[in-house]
Amino acid sequence: MLRLLLIDEGAEALTAFPRHQHEAWMTIVYVQGEGEVAFDHRRVPFAVGTIVCVPPRTPYAETSQSGFRSLYLATTALFPGAQGVQVFTERAGRPFHRLATVLLEESRQG
Repeated sequence: MLRLLLIDEGAEALTAFPRHQHEAWMTIVYVQGEGEVAFDHRRVPFAVGTIVCVPPRTPYAETSQSGFRSLYLATTALFPGAQGVQVFTERAGRPFHRLATVLLEESRQG
């Protein structure tokens, strides 16, 4: 069963976030800028609308020449059978970003 553990967003644009990892699945929704996510053996370009799902204990770093902002969710699972890094591009209207924004607002209201 998927359980939401954390949802948050970057308050200001970053040009880099150092190599790190999490104990949960991280779903990152890029909402501003473009750049690259670097994993041990793979580099993934991102832009507004890119969604990157990172498995637990998978080290990664993010870089951007112009700066980036993201909204991120930590969950206990992703979807049945999910393994490895998953990359998606949001559809027109950005429904996942809208849903994540509503969840973020709800979490802040307590």
